[in-house]
This record gives sequence, C-alpha cells and structure tokens, in this order.
Amino acid sequence: MLACLGMVVSGTISFYVILIYIPTFARTQLHLPLDQAFLAQSIGLACEVVLIPICGVLSDFVGRKPVMITALVLDLLVTYPLFSWVSASPSFGALLTMQIILCGLFGVFNGPISTALAEQFPTRVRSTALAIAYNIAVMLFGGFAQFFVTWLIQATGTPIAPAYYLMFGAAVGLLAAFFLKERARDASFLVTDAVEPTAA
Repeated sequence: MLACLGMVVSGTISFYVILIYIPTFARTQLHLPLDQAFLAQSIGLACEVVLIPICGVLSDFVGRKPVMITALVLDLLVTYPLFSWVSASPSFGALLTMQIILCGLFGVFNGPISTALAEQFPTRVRSTALAIAYNIAVMLFGGFAQFFVTWLIQATGTPIAPAYYLMFGAAVGLLAAFFLKERARDASFLVTDAVEPTAA
C-alpha cells in the first residue's frame, strides 16, 4: 500500500503541476498570453493521450515497472533544465516544447500505472486498499499542490521552483516503483479468486 501511495504521489504531483499549474506559471512568471499557455497545454495533452494506450500495451510485453521507471528517471533528468530554459527564454515555442516533453513523459507513466496499482492487491481487498492509498496521496500532495508551489517560489525566490516539486514527486515515485510487485506476466494472479466448480 505504501508503494502504491508513493506512485500516486508522483502521478498526482505531475497532474497538478503540469496540467493545472503550468498555464498559471506561463501567465504569471513567463508573462505569456493565456491563449498561448492553453494552446501549448492542449498540444501537450494530445501527445499524452496518444502515448497512454501505446505505453499500456508496451507494459504488457516488457512489464509495468520498466516503463514507469524509465518515465520517472527521464522526469528527474529533464525537469529542471526545461524550467530553467523556459524561464530564461520565455516564448510560446519554448513553453510548447516543455509541455510536449513533460506531458509525453506523463503519458508514458500513465500507460501502465492503473493496471500496476490494481495488480498489487487481490480482488477481495483491491478497492479498499487502492482507495486508501489513492485518496491520501491526492488529498495531501494534489490538494495542496498550489500551496506548495507558491510557497516554494516565495521561499527560494526563483520562478522555476515548481520544478523542485515535480522532481520531488518523480523521486518518490522512483523509490516506490522498486517496491512494486511486477505482475504483467503473472497469469495465476489474475485467477486467484476463481471459484472451483462443484459436482452436481
């Protein structure tokens, strides 16, 4: 359950920063028009939508963990340079590039995440366990995302502080991913709750 909570923390932070906060960031910190911010976000979202099913299928063949770990490692590597570059040279093209990359990596992560989380628990406790892990993570790290990001900007004095929150989320997810059980090819797990037929 803790591993699942960590994965949801990562996904929740990415969702709220990349998809909710960045248009505000583009307007208030980069001083770009909102129409450009939303256009960049829409194109980034389109890339994410395309990648989610592709990476979901890919995880059926190579496993859930390799796909998610790849996305999280790349998140850690590119987030700070992207925010630094966009902040130093704010433009629609730079913002669009950042959104395509970040949304793309989020799509790679989102492809297998739902299945990976569900596969951690047998069906008899799956709904309860996932509800606890998911809702705690979303409440704390998603509901307070705007607060954390605003506080980080004020505390650090830099407009690229949202990158730190994204990197924190990626680090938490990466740590949690190593504790997930890989069940992409575990056919027996899918039928553990099957009922044996009884003789007439």
